Amino acid sequence: MNGFTYTELDIDKLYETLTMIRDVFMEFEAPDYSEEGIEEFLCFLEPDEIMEKLENKELRIWVCEYDDKISGAIAASEDHINLLFVAAEHHRKGIARRLLEIMKENYNPVKITVNSSPYALEAYRRLGFKETDTEQEIKGIRYTPMVWYSKGIIMKVTKNDIRKAIAETGLSGELVCIHSSLSSFGEVEGGADTVIDAFLEEGCTILAPSFSYFYSLPRVEIIEQNDNDYDDEPFESNGKIYNTGINEIAPDMGAIPRTMLLRAGRSRGYHPTNSFVAIGPEAEKLVSCQTPEEVYAPFQKLMDLNGKIVMIGVGLTKMTAIHYAEKLSGRNLFINWALDKNGNTIRIREGSCSDGFDKLDSAVEKLEKQTTVGNSLWRIFPIKETVEACAEAIKKDPSITYCGKPNCGRCNDMQKGGPVL
Repeated sequence: MNGFTYTELDIDKLYETLTMIRDVFMEFEAPDYSEEGIEEFLCFLEPDEIMEKLENKELRIWVCEYDDKISGAIAASEDHINLLFVAAEHHRKGIARRLLEIMKENYNPVKITVNSSPYALEAYRRLGFKETDTEQEIKGIRYTPMVWYSKGIIMKVTKNDIRKAIAETGLSGELVCIHSSLSSFGEVEGGADTVIDAFLEEGCTILAPSFSYFYSLPRVEIIEQNDNDYDDEPFESNGKIYNTGINEIAPDMGAIPRTMLLRAGRSRGYHPTNSFVAIGPEAEKLVSCQTPEEVYAPFQKLMDLNGKIVMIGVGLTKMTAIHYAEKLSGRNLFINWALDKNGNTIRIREGSCSDGFDKLDSAVEKLEKQTTVGNSLWRIFPIKETVEACAEAIKKDPSITYCGKPNCGRCNDMQKGGPVL
């Protein structure tokens, strides 16, 4: 993020770092501990003790600074996190995630363990850790053992594993929009078909993005705040016509949507570049409402039917429904062009840049349910409440979706409200 710097600890800032950790502990974690537990933790923070561990190379500390002040710190050995704290005023800004990434870059561990406090449990789950045991207590310190595995550790996942997760999280029989990384599981016996079958056998209807960007035309006209290069000349049609029966899909859509398209009985929405594919009892109902202008109509239908969003090994930057939240917040969706069924040039609607969507995490965290299947973290959200919460957050702070790249035309124009019509 702009203004934040990350470095290995300068020993001259050790006391400032430990003071930040102590203050955060006392405000957020100490209320869950007994007096004995608080005293035990504060003893661990004694500067002389930490200094000795640093000198003996038993511990390394990396810090985040903002305006020359310590705003976050991680203390770790090769495969264990001893401390991970972020100053209160900088919570939910991705600092803990970046500090963890720095630890991984330096140690390249195959797994990382941590003993999470009750307060930090959900945060570690969002970082990809999972519990290995129930809560423990030693000398008043309450903690839950957790572990993170590198993608290099191959976890084998069966259809029964996936069905169990679906059932235990209350997804059986539900209408679900999935955004997925098949590789996040580790190894799935039977691949993408197994994941699809598991949802169908649990009575679900599955919806997924099946975008095909190559059906768009070059810019046809200049529209203010429409992410245009205003110096370009208009282009001619490329002659490619989309229809719902094709199975073409952009490579970055992933294995599961690509496999869904090849299934008998699947339904695909009518949008040349941003279609959705669905399978299951309510598939046609979900996608038949999609048109080139109403690109996110399937999400409104899913909201009407109290459906769910399931993020399978991916973060909020892949949650396409946030684009619909942008529309509900009052933004105009971007205009692109494609050919209709008769070869006529038409306007189509599309979403904005999604690289900043992780910043909406704080808006939806209370709605989230999580589980882990193999190496894959599943984040489950009720779509209606999630879209509405994101729309309100965007209204309150339009910059919350900004990706941070100064030259991102899509972000810059969308923050102003999108195309001027």
